[in-house]
Amino acid sequence: MSSVRRLPLSLAMLAAMAGAACGNPPDKEMQQAQGAIDAARAAGADQYARDEFAAAEDAASAPRPPPRKRPI
Repeated sequence: MSSVRRLPLSLAMLAAMAGAACGNPPDKEMQQAQGAIDAARAAGADQYARDEFAAAEDAASAPRPPPRKRPI
């Protein structure tokens, strides 16, 4: 590939990565996961599938990095 074509392609890829990095934190998905854990607890998963339920709770309560501040 010639350098004439490589530069616009590289710039397009860089712009796509920068745009993807500006997304919002997955709050909706985290709430859905917590709802699924609560439903599993209500169904008795903590008694019948102890190891799997404990792993799900551990994953849901794992510390998360703070959201990055967006430049103005």
